[in-house]
Amino acid sequence: MPHLPAALLGVLVLLLLIPTELFMASNYALALGFFTPLIMVMTDLAAPADPVRLLLDRGTDTILGVGIGIGVAIATRPRTIPGASQPELPAEARDGVAPGP
Repeated sequence: MPHLPAALLGVLVLLLLIPTELFMASNYALALGFFTPLIMVMTDLAAPADPVRLLLDRGTDTILGVGIGIGVAIATRPRTIPGASQPELPAEARDGVAPGP
């Protein structure tokens, strides 16, 4: 990160925060494009450090978080036994027709 004055970095934080909040609920992938630089600038404001070290730490945290998330998803998915029959659904549920009054 270039060594910019703290006031300019503060303005940059505000400019990155607006689109992050705007897109977080509707388009998370787009919001991450603003969120990641926002976190990097805020980290630089709080505790300036070597940018390469910050990127390495961020990458390590991301890989660890994704790995744990995938592990939890696999561990908590419903188990099915091959060849076991599934419970029969009512005709309305199978056909996508809502039951009448």
